[in-house]
Amino acid sequence: MEEGTTDPADDSQRAGDHDSIGIIGGTGPAGIALATRLALVGRTVVIGSRDDDRARAAASAILAEDGRSSWRLTGGTNTDAARCADVVLAVKADHTVAVAEAYRTQLDGRIVVSMASRLRRVARGFAAELPSGSSIAAAVQAVLPESRVVAALQHLPARQLGDVDSDIEADIMVCGDDAAAVAKIRATFAALTNGRIIDAGPLANAVAIETLTAVLVTLNVRERAAYSIKLVDESATTDR
Repeated sequence: MEEGTTDPADDSQRAGDHDSIGIIGGTGPAGIALATRLALVGRTVVIGSRDDDRARAAASAILAEDGRSSWRLTGGTNTDAARCADVVLAVKADHTVAVAEAYRTQLDGRIVVSMASRLRRVARGFAAELPSGSSIAAAVQAVLPESRVVAALQHLPARQLGDVDSDIEADIMVCGDDAAAVAKIRATFAALTNGRIIDAGPLANAVAIETLTAVLVTLNVRERAAYSIKLVDESATTDR
């Protein structure tokens, strides 16, 4: 067990909070951005880190902004984050599967969100690297057999996600094999964007989502842009 974890009463309270969300590796840009957005809409959020002092400092910095003192946001260890009702893995893509496996006991029975896409530089941009031909999300599910893993958020740039004064218009695609888990995460993330939260089918489809991230990053770097995803329903506009 990591040093600095909260006492058992706090852990039980968080686990019993249906809205509580823990972010493992939450002190990086993506984790901070997501924590800020979720706390803004009233969620109970725990920023986790291997260094609980760093996580507490990150939470304090977010709460120091005007109008945020009442937000339900705290910092703690990754163990604290893993004991929330739902958990997001915000660690670097190369470490996502290993970190998930390290907290398997705490993550048993929980919904776990994989937001990782592993990319490598190639001659004309970026390409996706998939573990053994599968997705990172599927690899996470393999090491967390008692958790309900969903894939989401790969297509939201951290900078735009963290800019809470600006609206996000992107659609968010969510994949998972457990329909109830997908439905809950769709409801949780609905307030993050003015776009749609789309059920994109089984976890096997996370391969396509993670691979498409490489296309978006290539475009964003090349054009100094912030492209995301917006799906268009042509049936709504086509005359029949």
